[in-house]
Amino acid sequence: MSKPVSRRQFLKLSTASVAGVLLASCAPAATATPEVIERVVTSVVEIQGTPVVQTAIVKEVITATPAPTKAPEVVQILGFPRAETVFAQQLTGRNATPTNFNMWAGWRQRDRGMQQVMNEPLWTDDFEAGEIINSLAEEPPGISDDFKTMTIKLRQGMMWSDGTEITADDLAFTIEFIKVTPAASYNASVALQVESATATDKYTVEIKLKNPNPRVGVFPTPTGKLPPNPKKI
Repeated sequence: MSKPVSRRQFLKLSTASVAGVLLASCAPAATATPEVIERVVTSVVEIQGTPVVQTAIVKEVITATPAPTKAPEVVQILGFPRAETVFAQQLTGRNATPTNFNMWAGWRQRDRGMQQVMNEPLWTDDFEAGEIINSLAEEPPGISDDFKTMTIKLRQGMMWSDGTEITADDLAFTIEFIKVTPAASYNASVALQVESATATDKYTVEIKLKNPNPRVGVFPTPTGKLPPNPKKI
């Protein structure tokens, strides 16, 4: 069963990991046996104006890096094996339901770990650079002159975990599902604005709005966090 990790515990975890690395680097190494290596060195020298080839045997003592004398200890942090555990950052607080991955449940907070380990959005904000990064979307959304239509083009070759491709049908299905499901996250915004979402080809979705909206480019949130669901499930 998964255990929730608080921010205080996460900081302790990070400190303990750094301390473990420092201690390991200070540990005495096993003694290695020196080995004598002989190599032939050839050079050309000038003797009384005549080039002469000279050959000499040079001996070098080389000490190889010693092999570990024992297997490294398994580091346990909060009861988890550190080498086998991914710790995801939680931005707004404790995740009370860490085993529930239904991203569209209205009481779920996607910024409490899910955004780092799954559910790639269409676009991602780079707050430091002040830029929008195309994620699942191939490019920024296309906006019609009357602000009533938005076109989203998906990248080709993006896969679900089962190896099937993410397509426009998945994204159109997700938007329509949110629109007609009152309990879904973003339902109020999507149901108010969206007339329809249609896949016009395998990688393109056309979204028709009920009314002109100059801010349609930030649909449905300013960060574009609208990861599609697979239509088949």
